[in-house]
Amino acid sequence: GAVSNTLKFGRLADSSPERNRWIMLTLLIVTIVLWVGNKGVVFNADMQSINYMTPVQRESMEKLLNRTQGSQHVLYYVSEGKTLDEALTHYEAARPQIERFRQSGIGSFLPSRSMREERIGRWNDFWSSRKGPFLEQFNAFARQNGFREGSFSRFEKILERSYPTGELNDFGPILNNL
Repeated sequence: GAVSNTLKFGRLADSSPERNRWIMLTLLIVTIVLWVGNKGVVFNADMQSINYMTPVQRESMEKLLNRTQGSQHVLYYVSEGKTLDEALTHYEAARPQIERFRQSGIGSFLPSRSMREERIGRWNDFWSSRKGPFLEQFNAFARQNGFREGSFSRFEKILERSYPTGELNDFGPILNNL
């Protein structure tokens, strides 16, 4: 068994194909056939057409794309599992995280004055007692990891800065794009 296979492979490895005209002729013919057959092979840069889809899947995808076209950005989430129930369980576990991405309306980008005051107040309350100890520890870790003193000065300025509530005209870039 194993010894005879090893010997056959050894004989094949020891043979010189260039001395056998039939092997060389066969290799030449195969090379020519493959070279001629290669003429139509090109790289397909369209990643959408690379994936194989059955006609039914392609039609369903077209319907889905037609329904979701427009100004909204769509995010699809796929849950996997060995069974449908397992996939649904995975989806239900991930759903709270997915819902955080679901937003609609201008309120997230253009909050009212009272909401801006509340958010700035929460920011200030959070950092009022934590800022000093945090920056000391942060700078110590930065030095330990080879960063020069002042490498994160812009970050420190963000924490040190006082943020005003601002007026609606401060949101000019957002308002101009409505």
